[in-house]
Amino acid sequence: MSSRTSGKHQAHQSHATDSASILRRFVLSLVPLDGFRAERERVANIFAEVSSEVKEVRDAFDGKSNSELQEWSVEPNPKIPEYEPHETVISVLTLPKKALGWILGLSRVVVWVGILLSVHELYSLGMVGLDLLASVRGAIPLSVIVLGSGYLWFLRADTFIHQTLAKELRAGPAKVTSRRRSEIVGYGVWNRSLLGQTGLFLVGFFYMVDSLAHLPVVNRWFDDPAGYVENLITGNIDLLYDADGWMEAVRGLYGRLR
Repeated sequence: MSSRTSGKHQAHQSHATDSASILRRFVLSLVPLDGFRAERERVANIFAEVSSEVKEVRDAFDGKSNSELQEWSVEPNPKIPEYEPHETVISVLTLPKKALGWILGLSRVVVWVGILLSVHELYSLGMVGLDLLASVRGAIPLSVIVLGSGYLWFLRADTFIHQTLAKELRAGPAKVTSRRRSEIVGYGVWNRSLLGQTGLFLVGFFYMVDSLAHLPVVNRWFDDPAGYVENLITGNIDLLYDADGWMEAVRGLYGRLR
């Protein structure tokens, strides 16, 4: 019996793994992965410039050897495919469902124990729990349930896409063999940005900006709009780093460009 149950469990796990693998391949077939990898290099280069130009950042890594920096830079890699950007929100949204499920299970147990032991008080207590659950479910509009379920599905789908792309875009040990310390730090910061939403946001932003070069109206002014933005950032790192918020940074950049 035990081996049969174990076999079914293994078959279920294998099916779930195959389904996830198919979904990952589907997601990767829809995105311009090579383009994203190119923009990853751009973003990592910006991080490297920050670590090179900003004294506070440079001093933070001065005590580490190159081998220690290399180890530090790839340290987050095992965690990246498991990162859940919406973990807190999903936990909060699913808490009522879990609580109702717990009450339902407990109420059923109490009802059956009351029946088996012929204890009317236990049976009545269990039925009160079941009636309460029925009242709660009846009071929730169907539209709220549908919207809540749809939102949860969206968050889980977004998590799956994030994990799939982040796994492909993380920088492995081969990327940090350089002797240039700022480059190693840049990839280390990049890997850590994938344990949040900053990294993929920047890659998507630069990819979209780079795509603007194909528009005639943009191409008249910029041959490489993404490169222009990158140079604008790396050429004004001191101003951007010292700015107290993005509004001040924008005003400072406007003042320099004027």
